[in-house]
Amino acid sequence: MGSREYTRLDRGNVLKTLEARLSVGQTSPHGPQVQLFRVSSVSGAPPPPPPPPISTMSDLNFHKEPRYEGPSEQASVIKPAEDLVQMYSARIQAIEAVISQLRVAERERRNWEYRATTARQALESAEEKISGLEERRERDASELKNIVEQRDAHRRAAEEAGDRCRELEDANRGLAEQLESEQKARLRASNEVVRLHHVVWGAEAVRDAGLEDRLLDCAARGVGFRVTREFVGRYGEDGEGILIVAYSAPPEEEVRWMVVREGEEGRFGVG
Repeated sequence: MGSREYTRLDRGNVLKTLEARLSVGQTSPHGPQVQLFRVSSVSGAPPPPPPPPISTMSDLNFHKEPRYEGPSEQASVIKPAEDLVQMYSARIQAIEAVISQLRVAERERRNWEYRATTARQALESAEEKISGLEERRERDASELKNIVEQRDAHRRAAEEAGDRCRELEDANRGLAEQLESEQKARLRASNEVVRLHHVVWGAEAVRDAGLEDRLLDCAARGVGFRVTREFVGRYGEDGEGILIVAYSAPPEEEVRWMVVREGEEGRFGVG
């Protein structure tokens, strides 16, 4: 026979061969491929007998797998099995789901990166504000320290000035009392003839009412007096004594001086 004829294919052999080829084709960079299968007939083999005809409708069963009658002469391609198509469809769906999850994760990552960048910028701004506030606090603390020191210095100066004022007030009070006392003594150490201003014995001022009365009495009577230690009221002193009397004759205000050595006689120049 000059031409090659296709014989009847065994279903089990075809499926095993297809699965083996598919498993080998998965490692190929182009993915699984389906190859064509042809089974050569044995030279001189008779063709298969025709199937028996279906006599009645009851013999038909649509739920059972139809009997394979063999390929036609025009059929040269065997389609992949339905379960293989479903498997790849499931794989595609799983890959699409993973890609979708990766896209969501990428969006979330970008969102978190944006949030992290915003938070970092806010943190840097807060750190700058904190640094500025710390510098301002240090300046304010230094200024406050200077103000406190100035206040303490003013307080000390005020206290010292108050103490000085009190001292001056005490001194003024003492001077006023002294002047008042001197004024009273001056008024007391006077009569119609003379007014005594100062009485000095040697180098010491004398505040002795008895001596002043004796001097005023001599001036009023217009008599002289002898300068002795008993007259002056000074005893137990060594050296020669000198009596100095400063006086004036009312109503005149001119001050006159009388200087008398010890043992000599003195007299007021009035009248």
